[in-house]
Amino acid sequence: MATRKWIVIVAIILPVLVGGAGFARWWNNRKTAAWGPGSFVRTAQVQRRTLSSVVDAVGELRSMREEALYNAVSAKVVEVLVHPGQIVKSGQVLVRFDTAEAERALEDALQDLELARARLASARDDHANAPKTAEVQLQRARQELLNAKLKLESLLAGPTEEELEQARANVRQAQNSLRSAEEELAAQRLLYEAGLVPRMEYQQYVERVEVAKDNLTNAQLRLNSLLKGPDPKEKEAAESAVQQAEVNLVLAEQALAKASSREAVIQAEAEVRRAESAVETARKNLESLTLKAPFEAMVLQVNAVVGTEVSPSSPSSSGERSPVVTLAAVDEWQVVAYVDESDLALLKPGQEVQVTLAAMEGRPFRGRLAAVGGEARVSQNVVTYPIYVELSEYEQLFRPGMTADIVVQVLHKPDVLVLPDPAIIEERGVTTVLLPSDEPDGEPRPVRIETGLKGNGFTEIISGLEEGQTVIIPGRQPGPDGRPGGGGMPRMVFR
Repeated sequence: MATRKWIVIVAIILPVLVGGAGFARWWNNRKTAAWGPGSFVRTAQVQRRTLSSVVDAVGELRSMREEALYNAVSAKVVEVLVHPGQIVKSGQVLVRFDTAEAERALEDALQDLELARARLASARDDHANAPKTAEVQLQRARQELLNAKLKLESLLAGPTEEELEQARANVRQAQNSLRSAEEELAAQRLLYEAGLVPRMEYQQYVERVEVAKDNLTNAQLRLNSLLKGPDPKEKEAAESAVQQAEVNLVLAEQALAKASSREAVIQAEAEVRRAESAVETARKNLESLTLKAPFEAMVLQVNAVVGTEVSPSSPSSSGERSPVVTLAAVDEWQVVAYVDESDLALLKPGQEVQVTLAAMEGRPFRGRLAAVGGEARVSQNVVTYPIYVELSEYEQLFRPGMTADIVVQVLHKPDVLVLPDPAIIEERGVTTVLLPSDEPDGEPRPVRIETGLKGNGFTEIISGLEEGQTVIIPGRQPGPDGRPGGGGMPRMVFR
């Protein structure tokens, strides 16, 4: 807890409400005793000196940067290279774990990433080409629907006169073709039988007659079909064809809309990101199995034994994870101390601080007040607040937790007029001093003054006195023989 060395009081001369007459009555009341023979007084001179004050406290040395190192995955310790108290360099290996399983996990993650990137490339190609293919399929579906509707309409409408006349003409033409083919075949048969025509040539005429018969049959069937009207099965098939063509058109439209969407690409991109994150995690897990010092530091704790399995999820007895290694920076130190709440107004960040360690007495260290904390600590009804002092210099012997005495210089004002505090009289808002009388047996006379800062038992004189003036330190003083003098203000015997 801080011990306050001084209290700075700025005394501002207030208006004397009682006026000059009131002040005279007050002064006469103070002179209640005679200045008996043998009495003497103490005096002091107005002088120039440096006015300074400090706030001191006892605190604890701490490293400004501590870091706990953990392994990210369960693994067996294969090598411990440091011990508590050892100073290590940045990047120095501290503990090694078995990395075989973590290396396999990284290889698997890299393979998954490669596959995800291949799927993304395929999705992007499909997205680029799919709209063209889907547009062609849509046009085809529209044409198929149109053809199916036209066929159905034709069946329902029945044949036209032109179609009937054409069918009859086709039948007559087929009949004429058949008669002509049969006549030619009869003539060729006689020649063939006489041996004048080869068999192959004769066979061609036979085939012509068969073709002519088939053509006549088809023409007759077509004419009969037109005269009879649409077949119910044919009508049903045409209606089904229309329905199927309509379904195909809807599917083609949906395919075109889907082909224009980037949904597949977006999903593939998300898979790549997940795979990349998995690779990064696997890589960090592997790196965590070789613990290295992130900065030059002192090893505070080592919780690793060769051959033991260390799990990152294993809590300590307090319910928190236990670090494998704990480090403290050796080049950044601070002292944390608590000061009385009455000292807070005197403390400002940037003030110079002198630090002395109990373990290194006689060697002061320079520091700077970095911050004043805002959370109070109450102990036995005493309220204190933390302050943080950053050290400008350090030694290799520094250890966290060392006891540190700090002295904060809160005032340093050189070359000011001062008087000892007992020489200052403050009553009823008036600040005065007593000046000796010019007469040997005369009474001291009061003089009003204006004061400023206080420190180390002295008060700054702003106005009312000059350097070198002598003032009386009031109070009852014993005589030269050791017996008490008279009451009130003593007679003056200057020494």
